[in-house]
Amino acid sequence: MAAPAILGVKAWANYNSAGSGASTTVTNTGTTVSGRGLLALIGGQATNNTPSFDDSKGNTWTKIASLQNGTDAAAMYLCGNPANVGTSHSFTVNWTDGYSSVAVLELDQAVALDNSSTATDAGTPWDSTLTTLSADCLVVTSTTVYATSGSWALAASGWTWYGQLPVAGDASDWDIGLLHKTSATATANAISMTGTDVDGGTAHHLIMASLKAAGGSGSAITPAAGAATT
Repeated sequence: MAAPAILGVKAWANYNSAGSGASTTVTNTGTTVSGRGLLALIGGQATNNTPSFDDSKGNTWTKIASLQNGTDAAAMYLCGNPANVGTSHSFTVNWTDGYSSVAVLELDQAVALDNSSTATDAGTPWDSTLTTLSADCLVVTSTTVYATSGSWALAASGWTWYGQLPVAGDASDWDIGLLHKTSATATANAISMTGTDVDGGTAHHLIMASLKAAGGSGSAITPAAGAATT
């Protein structure tokens, strides 16, 4: 089966713009399509790494990775095959004193989790590794940093820089940087990032995840559910 691909950002928010406040962040609305997985990248200032995340359509989301470093935290949630889609679809983070930023990505097909890992690296180059368990995976690296310098970018050999999320150019907010690649075989995927307009001494929270086409074989990890909540 073909490796999944990112179609684009479906919805986003941060507390400096579309967000609703310190503890609750609600995205703008978009139109979602049946058979396309959804991946949420979250970062912020919180005393725990377990934000509550849901959407306006009542889908089930699975936290596939999270980490915390002092009062900074990050998380990644997956809805691999949403049961409920359509217009006016929004997404909400509830996180005590979270000052959260969130970006929801739409994938080109239904997906399942292959593997994930987390790390916090204090200075450039920011390094981490994820070993895929299956062939033909989309590997994503989400790095969260409190940015005060507006637009920034990251680079890593063999990886594609997707962009700064949610809003390039917003200063003094939690930003999420995303890089991705396709892994054709089950193998170790190392990343070593450098950046522009980001303080080299700033700690970056790195969450890596590999996603495979739903129904693919080779993983012992339970796929994320897409059934509606009640």
